[in-house]
Amino acid sequence: MGYTQAFADAGILEEVDIEELKSDENFDFNDFWETTLNYATYEDKYYGLPVDGGNYAWAYNKKMFDQLGIEVPEDGYTWDEFLTVCQQLMEHKDELGIDYATLVNDYGMKTVLPYIWQNGVEYAKDDMSGCNLDDPKAIEAVQFLVNLYDKYKVIPPMEKLDEGSLPIVGMLNSGSIAMGRVALWEALKLEDNDKLEWQMMPAPYGNNGDKGEVLYVNTLSVASSTEQKEQALDFMKFITGKEGLKIYLENTSDPQISVRKSLKDVSIAPFDSTKNAEVFVDELEYCKWMPSVLSVNDQLDAANRQLDRIYYDGEPVDSVMKDLAKEIDKLF
Repeated sequence: MGYTQAFADAGILEEVDIEELKSDENFDFNDFWETTLNYATYEDKYYGLPVDGGNYAWAYNKKMFDQLGIEVPEDGYTWDEFLTVCQQLMEHKDELGIDYATLVNDYGMKTVLPYIWQNGVEYAKDDMSGCNLDDPKAIEAVQFLVNLYDKYKVIPPMEKLDEGSLPIVGMLNSGSIAMGRVALWEALKLEDNDKLEWQMMPAPYGNNGDKGEVLYVNTLSVASSTEQKEQALDFMKFITGKEGLKIYLENTSDPQISVRKSLKDVSIAPFDSTKNAEVFVDELEYCKWMPSVLSVNDQLDAANRQLDRIYYDGEPVDSVMKDLAKEIDKLF
């Protein structure tokens, strides 16, 4: 993410005639999930097309939940309900054999963004003049996360365990936590055993009803320097079209989100129907990512560095988030 914008700005990518694709009824441009198209744009122009990606949902140990009579709502838990469930699990930690209710892996802004969205705040201002990270609701969202380990002790202190969710998968498989945020492409590594019977549920959402989760999307582009421009564009069109994309998704080594609505079932075809993996697809209605600006990776680096002050130095959330907002605003 972010490389399409950098490469487009450097003149490396060929601009895509998006109006031509929209006029092609066989290509069916409207079949793309709208949120996936943002990843292929820079300054309101297209420099590629989305091809695959993935998002997160929450896996939980059905054995443990059933043992305590905990029900999972179809839409998942609000923040308050999520905390209540975490506390209930911790009250029975010895009986269940868990160390913590769950674990939140620290990989910077990618971890806190969903909580900010879930609390009703967009990352960037509407006019793209800066960020909203100093908004009281954004500060409240990060404080909620900190409270999970600092106040309520339902998760361990934050750690940079891995850039993905495999540590969480391992802890679920071993029975040391009862639920965790898991990426689509890693969910097949969950293993039913004598300690775990796993199912998926949607990400928690704000008490006001707002939802949000991170979506990663890879784009396919054409180099502006290619001597076979027409053939390259045709190939891009085929792979991102319904026929080519279906072939591609059915032959990936790990599950990938379909960027097309009509192929959503292909994304979760590798999963047993009892695992409720369709939540990965359902979440595409509200999944998103950072704004498509040139400085996106610099903004992520700044956020990761500043958030360390909260997690590892114990500095107050409000002052750090205000400092972070000032730094990010200079990068827009």
